[in-house]
Amino acid sequence: MYIMEYLFILFSFLFGTIVGSFLNALSFRFNTGKSMMTRSSCMVCNTEIKWYDLIPGISFILLEGKCRSCESRISIQYPIVEILTGVLFAGIYSIYGITIESIILFILFALMVFIFVYDYHHKIILNQFVYPLIFLSFLKIFVIGNTSSINYFDIYSVYTAIGLFLFFGAFWFFSKGTWMGLGDAKLAFAIGLILGPINGVSAIVLGFWLGALVGLGIMFYEKVIRRNNSLGMKTEIPFAPFLLIGTWLVFFFNISLF
Repeated sequence: MYIMEYLFILFSFLFGTIVGSFLNALSFRFNTGKSMMTRSSCMVCNTEIKWYDLIPGISFILLEGKCRSCESRISIQYPIVEILTGVLFAGIYSIYGITIESIILFILFALMVFIFVYDYHHKIILNQFVYPLIFLSFLKIFVIGNTSSINYFDIYSVYTAIGLFLFFGAFWFFSKGTWMGLGDAKLAFAIGLILGPINGVSAIVLGFWLGALVGLGIMFYEKVIRRNNSLGMKTEIPFAPFLLIGTWLVFFFNISLF
């Protein structure tokens, strides 16, 4: 029994790395006009990449992080996103097993990973991905959580989602989008639905702490170590990655700041 359980966890991890590989390609091609149906190619020499150089995680190591044809550096994003998605999927299976809820969570977390990567690169949370995240979050509550009625925890999850949206929306409204984007408010709404009252607020607070620590760390490195004064308090830093890291930490480790 234990061997089969470990095999299913391993399968979930491997499946997650494959999904992560797809999310990598999607993040680089989305809104560029390049079809997802075309074969992957090197961004420098445009050489088509062979299937054995596309094995998630492993190919990057075997190639030593370089293109086989032109030896240009391959972005470290590829193995990080692949392994991250694999770990998230394995964690979901270890908690929920093979259930409808785990399938919904697989899709939810895949959407989160894409939002993480895209916001990191472009500093924008796309409606095409955050709206499905919100829809599936509702689906998790009302269809999976309780099929006969809406329980009090579900109601409070909705209240939490609305409260978090208004909180972030206020930042966006009064700063006219200079402090925070409206996409962060939509993402916070989904987080409230997924985690509920206590865990949802805990994830947001963790996100703020992580964002503050990383932001101050970057400023210290640039100003003190590199003597670069171009980075200041008004420098734009993507916030969705920190919110999502906080969400994942709370989801898997049940961290409660209360």
